[in-house]
This record gives sequence, C-alpha cells and structure tokens, in this order.
Amino acid sequence: MRPHRYKTRTRDELTERQRQILALVAARHTNSEIADALGFTLDGAKWHVSEILRKLDVESREEAAEHWRLEHGLKPRFRRAIYALSLNAVRWAAIGTGVAIGLTGLAVTIALLIRTARVEPEPSAQMEVPVESSRLVPIQFSP
Repeated sequence: MRPHRYKTRTRDELTERQRQILALVAARHTNSEIADALGFTLDGAKWHVSEILRKLDVESREEAAEHWRLEHGLKPRFRRAIYALSLNAVRWAAIGTGVAIGLTGLAVTIALLIRTARVEPEPSAQMEVPVESSRLVPIQFSP
C-alpha cells in the first residue's frame, strides 16, 4: 500500500456521484452492488470506480476506501466538530469582549456627563452683603 499521498486531497475534486460511489466502495460493496444501488450498468460502475482510483492516484479499491475513511472516519469528524466549536468559542469570546468594552465606554461616558452636569448648590439662607467696603455683615433671610 502506498503512503497517504493522494493526488486528490479535497472532496471538491470528486463529483457528487463519485463521492457516493467511493462511500459504497469503502462500505465494501462490489461493482454490481454499486450499479444496482445507483441505477446504472455494471460497466458504468467499473468505469466510475476506475475514474475514482485514477483521481486519487491509488492502485486498489482498498486504498480508495482508506482514503475515504481518512476523510470520513470518526477521528476526522471529531476533529472537524472540535474545530467548528473552537471557532464558535473564539467568535463568542470576541463578541463578549466587544460588548464589555462597549459597556465600559458607555459607563465612563455617563459618569463624565453626570460629573459635568452637576447642579450648583442653592445659595444658603444666609448671605453676606457688604455694608461698608471693608466690612461684611451677615444677613438672615427667613424662608
């Protein structure tokens, strides 16, 4: 068996029909079973299988099945799921950080507005009125 150096590295290089056939090959179906399952002749099944082998640059159905298992087995599925979850976690962390920064900015803005908009205290009931230029005398007002 060759090392894992397949000519076709992505699913996009195989047609949808070829991916279906490769899944059946990996499930150990014969060419006649593939032809019956997908509704074409035995020669059509053989041709599709040979095209898949050529595209994957492998010599046998077993190598093609191994390629499918490497791409669709449990380990790659879990890896893709964990990768997707980690991307979502990073995305939510970034959103949370942005929200926290936004709320902090809003709180600082509100605090500055409150600080600058303070109302001056009303004058007390006691006022100093100058009687002479050098002397101040307190005057009491009754409310």
